[in-house]
Amino acid sequence: MSQDELAVMDGGKCILQLRGVRPFLSDKQESNQKRLHDLAMMQSRADAQESEVRTFIKEIRRYSAIEELDEAVLNRLISRILIGEVKKVDGQKVQEVRIVYNFVGEIPEIAA
Repeated sequence: MSQDELAVMDGGKCILQLRGVRPFLSDKQESNQKRLHDLAMMQSRADAQESEVRTFIKEIRRYSAIEELDEAVLNRLISRILIGEVKKVDGQKVQEVRIVYNFVGEIPEIAA
């Protein structure tokens, strides 16, 4: 597209240049609406995740001084416990245990 053509191009259009595709004219509104929708969905997921994390923190604080882990506490905090099969590693039995918490799912192990 020449500079003269660009100068008189419709203000509602833009030139999209995608890898592997020749540049083409597109409606700015359509492109912006999709991006706005995607961002709104991301914000919604982030808000829901933040709410679940806040609920989890509230629950953890509530049970931070417990003396004994009973069934009620276990059911409130933990969604499920996944036990892997027993394997022998260097002559020792090893078994993976993964805990899936309510509200936040699995919490990755922090390397020391």
